[in-house]
Amino acid sequence: MTRREKVIASLVLLSSLLLNRYNADKAEKDYRFSVNINNARTEEKQEKPKDITIVDQNDLDIVDRYGYTTTDTILYKSPISKKHLLSVDREQLVYVVGNYLGFSQVVYEIKDGLKAVGYIPTNQIELCDNEFIEIDESSQLLRLIVSSKRVMEAPTVTGLPGEKQTSTGCYEMYDKARSVVLRGRGYEAYVDYWMPFNEEEGLHDAEYHTCATGGNHGWRSHKDFGGTTYITNGSHGCVNLYNETAKYIYDNVPVGTKVIVHK
Repeated sequence: MTRREKVIASLVLLSSLLLNRYNADKAEKDYRFSVNINNARTEEKQEKPKDITIVDQNDLDIVDRYGYTTTDTILYKSPISKKHLLSVDREQLVYVVGNYLGFSQVVYEIKDGLKAVGYIPTNQIELCDNEFIEIDESSQLLRLIVSSKRVMEAPTVTGLPGEKQTSTGCYEMYDKARSVVLRGRGYEAYVDYWMPFNEEEGLHDAEYHTCATGGNHGWRSHKDFGGTTYITNGSHGCVNLYNETAKYIYDNVPVGTKVIVHK
């Protein structure tokens, strides 16, 4: 083989080696590119949509009980958007439907049967007992609620607005007594049924009537109860009732029952 032939053979061999190395590098790059593409697609499929919220099963409990707000709070349209629907004062009665993401879905009666549905932070609501008495100062009604149902409703007369206004809040009927003389600054009144819940404030009869044993008791006529009587002729802070209403509560509602007073 001549020198010229040897040079040509060497060049051919070098070219072949370079071509094989190029093809090998290209194949490896193509493989890496393919792997990266597949991984990217896999990661894209596994990415959680931003508008989906994962909810713990414990946050999806159904309540279906009455409760009352423990502080001034806000009724929101939803626990996600938190759109402000209206303000709710403390110690307002709400019907709690269920809990969701730290919020309670509630039905809140604004006034005269007008209701709003929304969400209030769960930690700002205290659930009521199975049986309790509701005193609604705005509508001048007493309601007895048992197992989330209103089993009795009757008109009342609460305290005169101002210093004598019946205190709002959640209390407990801590005693019962028959034939009691109530005494205070400038007044003395005999009642058949006395059921205190907040120091000198309590439930009692005030309707004028003739007793079976003789004598007349009470100082309000039947038509005075409910409506706007309390605005000009309210009590000294107690919850005045029909005689039959007071008797029913005395006979059927045990000491220790919660009394919720709200506007």
